[in-house]
Amino acid sequence: MLTKKELLKYKKLKDKMAPCFIDPENESLQEFSQALCEAFATSHGKTRKEIEEESTELIAAFDIDNVLARGLEKLCFDLLTFESLLSGETAQFRQQVFQASMDMLSSGASTVSMEEHRDAVVNLMSSHSSEVYTKNQVESFLYSDLPEFHKVTELKPITPAQLLNKYNVSLVQGLLFYCSK
Repeated sequence: MLTKKELLKYKKLKDKMAPCFIDPENESLQEFSQALCEAFATSHGKTRKEIEEESTELIAAFDIDNVLARGLEKLCFDLLTFESLLSGETAQFRQQVFQASMDMLSSGASTVSMEEHRDAVVNLMSSHSSEVYTKNQVESFLYSDLPEFHKVTELKPITPAQLLNKYNVSLVQGLLFYCSK
């Protein structure tokens, strides 16, 4: 649903608000929604940040009203299910990384470069754990609880025509959300 006012296209006439519906038969909208649906259909395993970057490039490639494009993008995001890489264990993992880093620094190895420090922390973590970590794993797990690093685990398929019709329905829902009478 479109609940952010900046994603709603409407006209205000005196005391009334009228949604600016789109024509689902419009060719340029069909082309854009086709490209958007295809981009989101291949998003399984990608992070929210990666998908946002791809859709921003896609929006820039089409001559579509930005509010409309962002609204369609938001509806596509609503069809995705995201999860953190470590679920609820990110804070515990982060504490282990910080502890390993503190142990490294207190050992007197403060004259090493940042890259050498990172490598040493990863090695120290692996030696204190039953799991062997790589530098990339540690970097991706460290902030995996932030929304931009959540990965897509599930997506509900949608056709371009369904997306365009869903936009019109969401316009009405969004406006009703803000109505007082």
